[in-house]
Amino acid sequence: MATVSQTPNFRNIQGQLADFLNLKLTEETEEGRAQRLSSRLSNSNNSLIILDDVWEEFNFEEKIGVPLSKDCKMLLTTRNKKVYTRREYQSLIPLNVLEEDEGVTLLKRQAGVDDDSVSLNTLATEIAKECDGLPLALVTIGRYLNGEKNIEMWESACEKLKKSKLEDLCLVNSTERGVYASLKLSYDFLKTEEIKFCFLMCSLVPEDFEIALEDLVRVGVGLDLYKGVSSIEEARGGLHLMVKTLKDLGLLLDGYIKECVRMHDIVRDACLWITSKGENMFMSKIRMDLTQLTREKGWKQYTAISLMEIKLKEFSVRLECPKLKILLLGGEEQSLYYHYDKSKLLKVSDECLEEMKALEVAS
Repeated sequence: MATVSQTPNFRNIQGQLADFLNLKLTEETEEGRAQRLSSRLSNSNNSLIILDDVWEEFNFEEKIGVPLSKDCKMLLTTRNKKVYTRREYQSLIPLNVLEEDEGVTLLKRQAGVDDDSVSLNTLATEIAKECDGLPLALVTIGRYLNGEKNIEMWESACEKLKKSKLEDLCLVNSTERGVYASLKLSYDFLKTEEIKFCFLMCSLVPEDFEIALEDLVRVGVGLDLYKGVSSIEEARGGLHLMVKTLKDLGLLLDGYIKECVRMHDIVRDACLWITSKGENMFMSKIRMDLTQLTREKGWKQYTAISLMEIKLKEFSVRLECPKLKILLLGGEEQSLYYHYDKSKLLKVSDECLEEMKALEVAS
């Protein structure tokens, strides 16, 4: 199994599949690695390749190395209908939204509401309708209301969901409006600005990334996110409490690697939407081709910019970013949270940073 995502990194996908096969890929080019994978899978019996979160169709054998044969089957998951309308697949399995009664049941289970509470049951039904039967929305808002027996709190949550969907989300795809509204509500009710910023900070890395807690600690120290601490150990404790709160609300997920967390791709999308306006404005140009980038004056409003895994060997463009606090950089195949191959590190000139007077963290 491998995650493709909206901006696929084919070398990483090939690496994930090779790890499952205990196969060492020594080829330099993606084409060579694809041929090696294809050869291995063609000689294996009864292989099932799962490609998760596919956004566009491409030649899977040429780009990755997955041959379509009798003994090698492929399962795709996608939110984009165009992926499966351009070719004939053996079968299509739609994962529909929950029925109303199923949605109410899921919401109540997450919120810890029993059937005896008539008033809360009525509000649970109303809130579930606002979540449009989307499981992620129901889980997020249910966890936010968990243990809350105050009717006014439930009424307030319901009204804010309705208001958010009507006013703030007019430009959001209608199928995701319930998720975005519930995530925005959970975000708004986070207790401190520090934990809010910690949450938003996780959206600056690529989709399906393993985010190391230790790196969040270091970035947080650079931003003075942990008020009143006198040591890294205290900062580490503060970060772990924040992360626990975010995981309890379903805003972050456990990582596959120890001491790491992940962010669901829809949560990340909502995060980037939240940071598209307001005091903290983030911009993500992850895996973009910036070879033609010239002096950029349209970035003045941003407080955080992620240019991870960009297609550049050297970064020397002078950027006008007077409000920028966080700058995440990385050349091709590089990552903020893993050990670098020093021979492939992105070279950054002093000129690039000259107009970043507010910069506190660069990595």
